[in-house]
Order: sequence, then structure tokens, then C-alpha cells
Amino acid sequence: MPQFQPKQFLYFLRRMAERVVARSALTDLEEGGELFEMIGAVARELDDVSFQTIQLQRIWDIDSAYGEDLDARAQDFFGAELLRITANPATSTAVFSRSGVTGTVAIPAGHVIKVPGGGPEFVTTAVGSILAGFTDSASIPISAVIPGDSGNVEANTITQMTSLAGVETVTNPTSGTGGLDVESDDAYRARLRAYIRSLARGTPDALKFAALSGSLPLIGRVATAEVVEDPLNLGITRVYIDNGSGTIAQTDTLGATETIIAAASGGEVRFNVANVPVVPSTTFLPFLNGLPLLPTAYTLNTSTGQITLDPTLFPTGLAPGDAVTITVYTWYTGLIAEVQKIIDGDPADRTNYPGYRAAGTLVYVLAPTALFISIEANIVIEDGYDDAAVRTAVQNAVIRYVNGLGINGDLIFNELIHQVMAVPGVFDVSFVTPTSTIVVGDAEVIRVTASDVDIL
Repeated sequence: MPQFQPKQFLYFLRRMAERVVARSALTDLEEGGELFEMIGAVARELDDVSFQTIQLQRIWDIDSAYGEDLDARAQDFFGAELLRITANPATSTAVFSRSGVTGTVAIPAGHVIKVPGGGPEFVTTAVGSILAGFTDSASIPISAVIPGDSGNVEANTITQMTSLAGVETVTNPTSGTGGLDVESDDAYRARLRAYIRSLARGTPDALKFAALSGSLPLIGRVATAEVVEDPLNLGITRVYIDNGSGTIAQTDTLGATETIIAAASGGEVRFNVANVPVVPSTTFLPFLNGLPLLPTAYTLNTSTGQITLDPTLFPTGLAPGDAVTITVYTWYTGLIAEVQKIIDGDPADRTNYPGYRAAGTLVYVLAPTALFISIEANIVIEDGYDDAAVRTAVQNAVIRYVNGLGINGDLIFNELIHQVMAVPGVFDVSFVTPTSTIVVGDAEVIRVTASDVDIL
């Protein structure tokens, strides 16, 4: 099949000159002559057409298109199913304070607070108050005004606010987390390719695509995922996910006794707890007619919350009238619960949750072990640069590199050096810690907080 071969100006000029000489009596092709200038003008236009054709090829290729062109190609192929993931705002909590204790002060939703010195702005996302007799409000949820990584600020740094009657100070007792920039071209391409490979659902690529699709308003989205198949127990797969900060594991614990079966009909061997997925290796206390069910009497599928009675101990299942309750267990909420639902599917909502798990397999969505490290480096700054600005830029570059590592992503020491040296104004760097590459396992991820990055 013929393929387009791009040509340049000199090629067109030479070919046209040769054809004119070969097919006419015109021979005045001296540079500057009228014939030469005419041929040169046409050759220049052909060169431009060739260049524009190359550009068309690039913008129609997912591997080379970028920005809006990449968005357009994705919509051409996949419609609205695979839009670029937008930036996610960081979230935190704020406490408003006063010196007096008289009266109740209302704190409205939408009130603006920010980090001093031109730092990111946040707004309250719920109403709150300082009650009479108190100097502080309860923690009020806040969200960054501008979505993105810039909202991931340290605790007690949001201390400036617009005027609010009766309130004197504000701070954030918890750090801002979950802020992610708009999906980059490289990440978007990788997700598009993963989607194509995921069309055969149930494969590791399909599960990874499903995990990377997980997002929740005001919570964040999955930034990295790793699929690990159990080599000994075929049919068991663990999907580790992280939100870029190492804090994806959100949980809740039972506050009151949950009735699983009030009165059995008889013969039941499987039944489910109400909240899933259950956190593995945490206390799980089911009871049968008020007596504890020993772990040897049942198996638990933590992803679905299904309890299956041991057929040796319960050959005929439950007896009529048996009651099954549970007093203690912990389950994942937030992104882990959402991704587990995406992978398993929801029988009540197959349109939004069709499922990716192959029949007969078990998939557990889990948080990786977050290895929080400390980084200390001494830098030499070139003359003419602002020391504080350069040190801040280096700190941000280090945080971006480390927190951009995927699950099972090793911290490459030479790459860490490169990230620092790429900051304008840095002449040299030496690291106190780490001093070599940090290698991690399949279920581990390296993360760092701003307070643990010292640039001296």
C-alpha cells in the first residue's frame, strides 16, 4: 500500500528545475533569475503542504497527538466514554477561632480562606459555627478553589481569611490532600492504550484500566494502580491503588450490632455483611445465636463481604430460626470501595458498573504499603538567584518526582539528582539521605510530605 513520503524544499526545487530543463527550452535557472524565483515560490508552497501533511499525520495519531488534538482523537475513537480526567481539588478541614466565648458565630459555606503570601485559596464546603461557650469551631470541610497539585498544603498553613464577623483566626489542622493536576498527555495516552487492551475484560490490563478510572467528588481519583496475580492460588488477584499521597485507605467501623440474618429459613450456607469491602486482617466477630463463630467455622470473601459456612461443621447449613449477627468489623470506604465496585460490577446498576472481573475469580482492591521517606540535600545556588525561591522550587521538584512514582516504582537515585539539577539556579547538589536507589516491592509505594524534605 502506498505511503506518504514527506519531502523538503530543496527536493522540490531540484526536481522542478530538472523537469523544466528536460521538457522545455528554458535554461535560465541562475539564482535570482525570474524563472528560478518562480520555481522557488512553488517549491516553497509544496514544502509547506508536505509539512502540514506531516502535522495532520501527527494529530491523527494517538501516540503523537497532544493537548486538544489528543482529546479530539480520543473522542473520535471512543466518544465521551474516555474523556481526559480533569484536575481534582485538594481537600482538608479548617477550624475557625475567636478569643471570646459569648454567643454563637455562624460560618457559612463558601467562605474563602487561603495560605498567606499568594498561596492557594480554599472555600468551606459545609456550614459550621462556633457555639456559645466555645472559642473554636468543629472541623469544617474545605476544598481548594483551583483544582490541582498546588492545593496539597501542609497542616496549619491556611491561616488567612476574608473578614468574617466574630471570627479572629483560622487554621487547617489537617494537611490538604487529594489535589491532582489535569491528566497529562502521557498518562492519558497510557489510559487510552490500557482501555484498548481492556476490551477483553478480566485481563490484568482490564483490571488496571478499571482501577485507574476510579474517582469520587471531593475525595480524589486513583493516580496509580498495580495488578498482582497470585502465582500459587490461581484465580486470586490483588489490585493495589494509590491517590498520589499514600493516604488512600479510608475506613469505617461498625458502631452497633448488625443483623445479618434475623431468622434463617434453614439451609443457608452463604450470607453477606452490609458494608464492603472488608479490610483484611482486622477484627471480624460474627455470632450465631449469640455465640461467636470461630474463624475455622467459615471463610470470608472480603471483597464481597460474603461469609461461607464450613461444610464439615455445617453440612446442612443453618437451622430454621437461626440468627446471625456481627458486632465488630472494619470496611474500606472512599476510592478503594469505589474501585472494588467498578471491578466487581453492581447487579443493580449494570449501566454504570458493568464489572471487569472474570467469572469465578476473586479480585481484592487494597491500599499499598506507603513507605514515607525523608529527604535531605545540600544545594549550591548560582549567583543572581533568590536562595529561598530556588530551595522552594527544589523541594517542589523532589515532591513531584517522589509522589509521582507508581506502585512498585523504585526511587532511582540518579533521577532524583536529575530532578534537582534541572531546577534553574542549582549549580550542584549532594544528598544526605537517600544516598542510593530505593527498591520497593509489588505492594509498596514511596511517598514523601513537604515537612520531610529539607533542602539546605
